[in-house]
Amino acid sequence: MKRLSLFLFLLIASYNILVAKSRDLTVLQMNVWQEGTRVKGGFDAIADEIARLHPDIVMLCEIRYYNGRKFILRLQKALEERGVTYNAVDHKGGDSNTTLTKPLMRF
Repeated sequence: MKRLSLFLFLLIASYNILVAKSRDLTVLQMNVWQEGTRVKGGFDAIADEIARLHPDIVMLCEIRYYNGRKFILRLQKALEERGVTYNAVDHKGGDSNTTLTKPLMRF
């Protein structure tokens, strides 16, 4: 997982250099504490905060797919409803980690 995270970081950083944009790369890492299921309105709060900050890369941990629901797909849809588009990468494991990235290019 560290390799994939590093690869994503380098890929996005390289893209910004290649297109000669003078822009900072922003990263948000959150421990979402059991997908926000233990706090009333937790899921919406997670989506609201990502939409508010609008970072280039979002890394989330403590994703366990409670009740068989894919958290990353729900979050991706919730962000789209808030007008924010992210690509999702799901790193499966015991305490799954999830990475969202802004699209690098639009065709």
